[in-house]
Amino acid sequence: MTDRQGVGMGMDRLSVILRSAVKTFRVPAAQFAVHRGGTTTTFEVGESEPGNGGIVSGTEKFPIGSITKAFTATTAMVLVADGELGLDTSVAEYDLGWASLPMPLSGQLTLRHLLSHTSGLPDAGTPTGSSPRGYLLDCCRDMADIHRPGGQFSYSSAGYVLVGSLVERVTGMSWREAVDAIVLQPLGIPPVFITDPTDEQQVAGHSVNRALERTRAVAQTLTPVEEPAGGLAMSASDLVAFGRIFLDDPGVPVGVPLPPEYRAQMRTPVPSAQPYGLADGWGLGLAMFDSGPSRWWGHDGNADGTSCHLRVDPAGTVMALTTNANTGYAMWRQLVADIGAPGLAIGEHVAAADTASPAAGTGAEECLGNYTNGDTGYAVVRRDGGGLRMAVDGEPFAELTLHDDLHFTVRDLTTGDLTQTGRFLLDDATARVDRMLLGGRLAWRE
Repeated sequence: MTDRQGVGMGMDRLSVILRSAVKTFRVPAAQFAVHRGGTTTTFEVGESEPGNGGIVSGTEKFPIGSITKAFTATTAMVLVADGELGLDTSVAEYDLGWASLPMPLSGQLTLRHLLSHTSGLPDAGTPTGSSPRGYLLDCCRDMADIHRPGGQFSYSSAGYVLVGSLVERVTGMSWREAVDAIVLQPLGIPPVFITDPTDEQQVAGHSVNRALERTRAVAQTLTPVEEPAGGLAMSASDLVAFGRIFLDDPGVPVGVPLPPEYRAQMRTPVPSAQPYGLADGWGLGLAMFDSGPSRWWGHDGNADGTSCHLRVDPAGTVMALTTNANTGYAMWRQLVADIGAPGLAIGEHVAAADTASPAAGTGAEECLGNYTNGDTGYAVVRRDGGGLRMAVDGEPFAELTLHDDLHFTVRDLTTGDLTQTGRFLLDDATARVDRMLLGGRLAWRE
């Protein structure tokens, strides 16, 4: 294997790195796939269920969480190319009942806003509605917009439920039928949906506590109405097949009827989308990773007890990792570092707080308080012995380390891993902290 600068890395070396990372982070099973030079190479490590004695295969499907959004976005963009949807048409014009939802600026919402997470919709809370409209009502009832449509970035799964509704409205198909017919079938990917737990191809997620050396299987909790935001299960080779759509020269026709100019739009950063802590920019359904010598695109996804990652260098490389553990994200970060050092650099977001020194508590007092995104509540408090701690909906969540310029890193209380970065934001008029950006989600101070 040779990178764009001509630095070689053998497959045996890559296999050793992968096996070491699985062991370090106690991930039961992982798949890693690389497409380069017209050839796809796959690796499978571990057991899908610890102790069952069966090595995970290359065809087993891992719940990919939010990477599903990239499939939903691609489905929508094919419909844009066909003239069935408009990127800048008001959502209200599609007769979804959207105008009756309690959002003051809902009439200004467009598909472009939804795909780029600049809609101003909350992420999602614990909605009970069984229809997309009921779900959105639960998410948005008695709430103002987080920001005006197009104003700034705030990651929103609710927005992608709405995209799924638009797809259903113009195709007359369910989201499942549409994503299968428009994207999965042309790519030769058999559909597996995580809300079908009896599907034998689907790998269970796991909760790993490295300190206690305990690993437990967990069930998927996504509801059917949320499927456009996180409902697919895929193998790493499936993800690579999908990622090849976005290569400048995929080598062979990929089958999905998405013309080059629409692929280019998906890979064009939206100026108002600044997803600190998640990526370096955002296009239409794809995240941008601008580290290293080249610009990469892709998406990350976490389901219950899984962590999966897709990266595309349009010049000719696609990589995907699937894992069935909550420690998979930490494994991914280590894998990026380990295979990047010998010469196979992968695009990854490097946030300011990742490389900064702690600020020794500077500014901590002004960050204390309660913050909300939709019906999700974040409480930032002082922890015993100093420093900050965060609770989410009243449950202890993480320890925060504050850095200069109000950036912070998040250490998971269960795994002890650094899992996210974020920052506190200042009101322009008062210069006081009035917002928090965590995991790309904007939460306002109460």
